[in-house]
Amino acid sequence: MTPDLLGLIEDALRAKPERDDKALAHMSAVVCDRQSWAERKGLPFEPFDFRTLIKFELGHQFEAAIADTLQAELERDYFISRDYAIAWDPIRDVTHAIDEQNPAKTHEIVGHVDFYARSRHGTEHDFLLEIKSTSFLRGRIPEEAQPHYVEQAALYAAALIVPHFGILVGCRESGKLAEPFWFETSEKLEWARARAQEIIESTDPRTYMPPAEPRTSWGCRTCRFSGCERNPSYVAPSMEAAS
Repeated sequence: MTPDLLGLIEDALRAKPERDDKALAHMSAVVCDRQSWAERKGLPFEPFDFRTLIKFELGHQFEAAIADTLQAELERDYFISRDYAIAWDPIRDVTHAIDEQNPAKTHEIVGHVDFYARSRHGTEHDFLLEIKSTSFLRGRIPEEAQPHYVEQAALYAAALIVPHFGILVGCRESGKLAEPFWFETSEKLEWARARAQEIIESTDPRTYMPPAEPRTSWGCRTCRFSGCERNPSYVAPSMEAAS
């Protein structure tokens, strides 16, 4: 008898440990405050299907390969940090690296920066990069970055006071890469500070559930929080109790 290879792959992907900071506010949680609130509160979410888990894994591998290549080419002139964990207090405008001695606090917002490059030749050359994998619609390379990509990276850049940030988007099916989209942090700084504090407050699990106002057209279609009435899998509380 041959082994069930697909079953083994699915079991391995589902066994990957979840992050241990779900109760905190996240800079990546820019799509829907209600979804982020539910996650911080520890409410149940529907599991991802196997196809989605595979797409995530392909995306992670694609992004890691791009980052590996860039690091090898840039580290002569830059100090490179990957998946750099930070916590930011936007009111006091204080940021620190997260480690065992300096964990994130509930009044802070946390982030994991894909690619942080600090120049060996002056801070004016510093930048950070968010590397995103997706599927290009009909194989067309996008002419602009998705707004939620920009918002996430702007929060990282504002927290680290990095002068420039970029979005590098690739298609995991075709292998095509878009030209990097570059932004000046100074143009997003005030917005980022206000949005960071808004995320911290509106997703606080001690507060009432915020309204379902996703910032993308697909937010509700991909959300796994079935406790929201806009979710296709929503079950009203009274019906759930009766079943």
